[in-house]
Amino acid sequence: MECPYIKILSPELEFLYEIDRYTSLDFRRSWQGVGDFTLVSDGFYPCFKKNNIIMVGDDPHKAGIIRTVNVSETDRVITAVTGQTLDGFTSQRTVLPIENNGGYFSVPPQSQHRNVSAEETIKTFISSCLGADAEDTNRRLMDGNGRIMLVTGQNRHRGYPTEWGCRYTALDEELQAICEYCDCGYEIYIDFENSQFVAEYISGTDRSVNNSAGRSCVILSTEFESVSEIVYTDDYSSYKNIAYCGGKGEGDDRAVISVTNEADTPAGIDRFETFIDCGELEIAETPTALSLGEEGKHKLEEHNFIKSLTAKISAAGSFVYGRDFELGDLVTVQSEEIGLEQDIRISEVVESFEPQNYSVSVTLGKPPKRIKRAIRSIRNEVR
Repeated sequence: MECPYIKILSPELEFLYEIDRYTSLDFRRSWQGVGDFTLVSDGFYPCFKKNNIIMVGDDPHKAGIIRTVNVSETDRVITAVTGQTLDGFTSQRTVLPIENNGGYFSVPPQSQHRNVSAEETIKTFISSCLGADAEDTNRRLMDGNGRIMLVTGQNRHRGYPTEWGCRYTALDEELQAICEYCDCGYEIYIDFENSQFVAEYISGTDRSVNNSAGRSCVILSTEFESVSEIVYTDDYSSYKNIAYCGGKGEGDDRAVISVTNEADTPAGIDRFETFIDCGELEIAETPTALSLGEEGKHKLEEHNFIKSLTAKISAAGSFVYGRDFELGDLVTVQSEEIGLEQDIRISEVVESFEPQNYSVSVTLGKPPKRIKRAIRSIRNEVR
């Protein structure tokens, strides 16, 4: 496969330059977080500037923001340009509390006492920090004429119903937490027709062998030669399965209960304990906050074991990235050697381009467990 050309655009999406010869490009897309890229080229181009946009070929979903330019000169000039995918706009904002809402930003507002879809939650957070709903116009992503450059796609109310609140946290980190809880993703891409950026919800498609929609399945397996390499990681180094949750009160008067997410109470060598500070939560649930026990169970999920897979897609295999599967899809991974057969999400995709060489590597992560609610309107941190 020939290396695709790279287009350089201004932050207002004006075409600046096209590069058709370079040393290498690694472009990583993330389903629930912010991806990144590294472009290495001979020579230096004046369009390699902070906040300019690179786009791989004509694909508006494969674009990124230049963050760093490193130029080295010996007998020749080599330039390395690194940056974030367009989702990186979210790393530039902090979630601010709103008035008359208990000191928090929450979706929905605390007075409404209802659940909303994960899609509405994600898009409300983004629009309120970067789009038209940002009260401070300086926080909106705009061009020189004051036209808003970032919008959210139509809300189709997809995803798991939830309530979510926080204060003074990084927007990108909060969006990733929402996505992990609700088993979904998001992306920001370019809409050239309207010369703007669009933030969109990604649900992912079930392409596992067990999918009920009758879709063609994707099986990643060395036996079927659809992948050339599989690396499996089962990491229990930070694993905890019992949490002592501290809530309202101080000293001997503080409410402390133990919780677990296991079906049976862990014991003996299989018991791993930790303490979780849940701020001022009470044992009983209120209209605006989870109970101490429920919040503790949610926070205990952060100490779960890590089970991940990376796979290098075979160039001669039967499945092609972008045609047969996409970022966020649920696929089946099989390996007779390690006794593995699992339906698992594609959480990251890295495309590597070099002259006469192209490769795709995918990272697969276990979908999070469904939980009834995910409200974090009261946090333990004092901010």
